[in-house]
Amino acid sequence: MFSYCPTEADMGLFQLLVLLSIQIIAAKNNFTKTGYFPVPVCPNNTHEWQASSRQLNCTDTHIYHCAPYYDLSQLYEFCYQRPLLEVKKGHCIGIAESGILNQLNCEYFAHGCPREDYNSSQLYNYPNCLSILNGCYTEDCVCKCQSARKEIDTKTSKSDIATVPNFLNISGIKCRPISQTVWSRMYMLYKYIVR
Repeated sequence: MFSYCPTEADMGLFQLLVLLSIQIIAAKNNFTKTGYFPVPVCPNNTHEWQASSRQLNCTDTHIYHCAPYYDLSQLYEFCYQRPLLEVKKGHCIGIAESGILNQLNCEYFAHGCPREDYNSSQLYNYPNCLSILNGCYTEDCVCKCQSARKEIDTKTSKSDIATVPNFLNISGIKCRPISQTVWSRMYMLYKYIVR
């Protein structure tokens, strides 16, 4: 009979993961209670954006927004009570745990990353900033490559970093290669975290 006795470090890591999971679940549950509503997709044009705004009873001081949660796990629509965010080119927006909008870098998009500054209430003009899947923007090549590398790493029995490809073609989109040095550092950090 096999028996495993977790070490103190194992228990500490387990407790940390449980606490983080509870925090994320609580934060997401709090969103619905405070006027952030999960949606499968965000409006993708002015007409749909205005219709959704009317449906939520948003006003000139509580302006309609639809954006992903900061971890890109879910889209939410809400009436934003703070001043509009002036978003710099090369960025999308995401909702922080506190409910405040933040800028998220989109420099690794295959295409569709905003090329000029814009107002957060006009996010519908940048549909790739509203297209998320499995914790990544669907056009973010680096995120998709990292996710694929993690999947490859968990499926392979070899721990040799050279077995992980430097260049992947995911869903027909070629991902930018990551240098072996950068990948090695990311890999070591990943191994340290999951240890």
